[in-house]
Amino acid sequence: YNRERLLEVVEQIVKKEGFFRKPVPISSFKNTQKPSILQVLELEFGSLIFDIYINSITIACLQPAQRSAIHVDRNFDNTPTLKALNIPVTPCNNVVMNWYDVRPGGKIKILKSAGGWEIPGLSLDQSIHRHSQKADRPFIVNPSSFHDIVNNGEQMEMIISIRTGYEDHPFK
Repeated sequence: YNRERLLEVVEQIVKKEGFFRKPVPISSFKNTQKPSILQVLELEFGSLIFDIYINSITIACLQPAQRSAIHVDRNFDNTPTLKALNIPVTPCNNVVMNWYDVRPGGKIKILKSAGGWEIPGLSLDQSIHRHSQKADRPFIVNPSSFHDIVNNGEQMEMIISIRTGYEDHPFK
């Protein structure tokens, strides 16, 4: 994909929507914004890629040294999001995605998702780190396990996530 063009398109939307000014780093793109992003990636809204029905795109807009909450991705009907294609928009050389287990006796909390519904969350002190994945190139993830995304660098970073949103899924 043309990373420079993707950056231009996404940066314009991010500035217009003020995503970097939001209190949480994860946001969802509007349906009217998705086609321009997918066009740069040479993907089509409603098509399949890696068994992902493309109809939902979220973005992590990470300030330097920022960490998202540890969370589990769910659709609005509380079904798990089982697969997502994560694509860095900026270099993301110092961005990692981490996966966690609940510490024995640990407590799960409730968070609000980028879409506005309740999802399970976890505090760092209630978690056990299980795995890390560098986020500097496209990769497929299973976001139905506890995870976060962390910018360990000194630059603002953006990474998009393409997934199936249940509400528009033709196979539901």
